[in-house]
Amino acid sequence: MKIKGMFFYIIILGLIVLGSYFWMDSHVYSLVERMPLVDETLDLSEWEGERINLTGLWRFYPNTRYGVNLKDQRGMLKQVPHSWEADADLDFSPYGVGVYTGKLTGLDPNAIYGFFIYDEVTAYNLYINGVQVAKNGDVDQKIPEWRPVMGAFVSDGSGRAEIAMEISNEHYYRGGFWNPIKIGRYDEIVQNMQRHQFVSAFVVSSLFAMGVFFLGVFVTHRKRIEILYFALVCISMSVYDFLIVDRLIHQLANAISWNLLVRLEYASGYLLLPLFCLFILRLFPSQKLNFFEKGLVVISITLGAIPMLLDNRLYTLVFSPYKYLSVICIVIISLMLIKAIREGAKGSYLMLTACAAIAIALIKEFGYPNEYSYLPFAGLVVVWCFSLIIIEGFATTDRRNQVLERRIELDELTGLYNRPYILSFIERFTKSVQEENAYLLFLDLDGFKPINDTYGHHVGDRVLVVISEGLRTALDHNDVIARFGGDEFLILAQHKSSEEIRALALKLIDIVSEAIIVGELDLTVGVSIGISPYVKGYLSKEWIAKSDQAMYLSKRGGRNRYTVL
Repeated sequence: MKIKGMFFYIIILGLIVLGSYFWMDSHVYSLVERMPLVDETLDLSEWEGERINLTGLWRFYPNTRYGVNLKDQRGMLKQVPHSWEADADLDFSPYGVGVYTGKLTGLDPNAIYGFFIYDEVTAYNLYINGVQVAKNGDVDQKIPEWRPVMGAFVSDGSGRAEIAMEISNEHYYRGGFWNPIKIGRYDEIVQNMQRHQFVSAFVVSSLFAMGVFFLGVFVTHRKRIEILYFALVCISMSVYDFLIVDRLIHQLANAISWNLLVRLEYASGYLLLPLFCLFILRLFPSQKLNFFEKGLVVISITLGAIPMLLDNRLYTLVFSPYKYLSVICIVIISLMLIKAIREGAKGSYLMLTACAAIAIALIKEFGYPNEYSYLPFAGLVVVWCFSLIIIEGFATTDRRNQVLERRIELDELTGLYNRPYILSFIERFTKSVQEENAYLLFLDLDGFKPINDTYGHHVGDRVLVVISEGLRTALDHNDVIARFGGDEFLILAQHKSSEEIRALALKLIDIVSEAIIVGELDLTVGVSIGISPYVKGYLSKEWIAKSDQAMYLSKRGGRNRYTVL
């Protein structure tokens, strides 16, 4: 990549990232915080039914179950989203139970509203106007579950809706009212959920398909370890997204346990960054980092196994030291990418595009969080970009191999096929030929040796080049010509009658006999041609020997002529 082009591209990507930041600042943030509850109450008399998140100040009753007289309880106002472990006012650990209450006023008593909840800790019951309208898991039996829930509700006759969210957590290291309830017109909530599920399914299936594809590529290219790592990155990312993005896994595996769901989520999540780091290390190899690569393989295997073997409260503790590993991996990945871009590695534009996609997703994730994450889409962009880099690498290798193959097949001086190629071609031809209208022409130049001896090899070489170009123009696309030796040529002519082959021989004699100008020299040579028609059952050596014999008969007969034998 040229420096000027790189600089221009970096500026464009920087503007895109900044533009995304300002767009999120004006759109995403305002959408999330559009109508917060104030003192556990929200007046919606001017609301037109568009989707909103019920954030703001809810009244929270810790260590309380729904059903008791909450008016007799001492509640506290808490900002939703609310995390129990981060709240110094609470006298219990993240493991416990509590009720959040909020009131909506100004609703249309004749309208049907919808609600959507992504997930909340491990179990909850949602009540609106005293009626249970949704649940996840079992609060009474302490059975956890993470499943997006959508439903409908109506207000009472005065347009009020009293909401109570009973939440319990006995299994996870984080507790609280994680995600605010989204409400809106029922049909809009349904369409929005379906749209998100469709897009999420596309992302997940695309990642998984690319993972399987590159796994198949690795099977046929075992030495390309980076392809294996990349395939595992794609598959791990697809599994992780399948588990967390809209909880799509529940659409296919309805009975999957919460325990297994969380184990798979952590295992696939822990593996992503180390696997991507291994992929980058292999894509841009460095002897100095070989030791780190080996250690990272062991760490990746360990990280994948820990969530599957240890108890929930133990493997979630690994997340803290995992952050330090993530920092190391990110630093190494960044340094390797910077080095590759500076050295003009192929795909530099794609690498920068991938980095910009991740930057935009991280701005959204940490600056303007809600239940919808851009990271899966950014991950898909990254996978697409590096897929193209791998494919470009294969294409470059294939082009290089084709050039090498052509060099192996071709005579370096004349550009015609060489002796090994024509011998192999004739061997294949005699084993697979279906018709007998084929002829082998053996050509030997007359008067070439004196030119070589008198004027030197550089003049002789020029004569050979000019003659080769002339011979090639006289042949059909089905004919194959090769330089067989010093001044010898072999032609396999196909689909020709005996009259056509004789006419071709005369044409070749005329072409070779034309004067050749080399500098100030006016040179002429002749050619003796031996022709041997293919006879069924001929071996390649027999056929060549027969045409060679015919060529010698032409020389004895006066040269510059042809003989059919």
